[in-house]
Amino acid sequence: MKQALWISFLFLMVQFKSAYPRSCFRTKPSWQPTVTISSQNNPNERFTIHNSHLGPYPLFGFHINDLQKDLLPTGQIEYANGSKKIDGAILSQQISDLVEELYEKRKKVKRKKLKKFKILQDKNYSYKRACGLLVLKFKDYPFVLKLFIEKPKTLLNPYLTGLEQVAFFFMGNGASRHLSGLTRVQNLKRVNHQIAQLPRWADHVKTPRKWFWLPKQEDNIIIEGQNIGGKEYISTVLPSVYAIVADAMPIDQEIPIPTGKKKKMVMQLCNDLDVYVDPHFDNFIFLEDPIRKKFNIVIIDTEHFPTMVGLKHKKQFRNHSSWYMYLSMKCISDMFFQTKQDLINAQTYHRELMLSDPVRSNRTDCRL
Repeated sequence: MKQALWISFLFLMVQFKSAYPRSCFRTKPSWQPTVTISSQNNPNERFTIHNSHLGPYPLFGFHINDLQKDLLPTGQIEYANGSKKIDGAILSQQISDLVEELYEKRKKVKRKKLKKFKILQDKNYSYKRACGLLVLKFKDYPFVLKLFIEKPKTLLNPYLTGLEQVAFFFMGNGASRHLSGLTRVQNLKRVNHQIAQLPRWADHVKTPRKWFWLPKQEDNIIIEGQNIGGKEYISTVLPSVYAIVADAMPIDQEIPIPTGKKKKMVMQLCNDLDVYVDPHFDNFIFLEDPIRKKFNIVIIDTEHFPTMVGLKHKKQFRNHSSWYMYLSMKCISDMFFQTKQDLINAQTYHRELMLSDPVRSNRTDCRL
């Protein structure tokens, strides 16, 4: 119910912002961040965005080269339960075929069935434009796939794939699902390290394995920025198409636990992890450990939550109600009540919870 109210309120705010934009005759301030996005294979496909809310992180916090060390293995991959193995090359080929299938479906928007995959979530995906995030499950193998597709024209246009994306864009200084997806494997490693240091959770919290997948031949996106992070010029290269392959968890075997108790444990865990994962309780499942006769909490989603909502410092939340209230007020403040000086200061303000810091790094020209 609270989530429904939050979405309804956000909808009204977005409609207001869309209906009453700034005058088109107002000149662009000299300090305003400017981002140019282009196709690596087609330099003439260029789009320039001027937006005061854009920041150095997360837009310039990642690079396609960062994915190389965590790519889906091409050899044998053992199932999570140890029952079988599958050749990683088979999974890779099915993902490649899926991308081609989705491009073909742009002409058949109403047909959403896929040959080798079951659709779990498509609310952040546009079939007509073939862009956004799709959450899928392999029909023949126990793995989940999160597929991310964007083009230069769509990467920084949050209005194409749902209201949530609009909120994340303004709260997270240009954050999007395409960018936050790049945090999932790195954040998984960090969360696992944190859990190992916490006696309360070390033996009770599990996470699925995750790997990146990149197409063999695909156009990349070059992002160039000016007046961002106190730098005259900054750039990076991101994949226009990539995916994350993860172990599928047996959700149908989840232990029935009262919602109130489940929410309390989830919030305690997230607070102990400095809210590095989204506290939404649907992102956690409770499975029985048959050996110890206890339960394990499995963190399904390891997206770096501070990146999406622009959290700058560690915070603690009493419960999910206080969490929803904080996000609502932060969204309103970030979208409508930031002064010119607030936006300027945000460019060089150090965010404690970043996974990387493009301002302090040597990343000035990262073109391949």
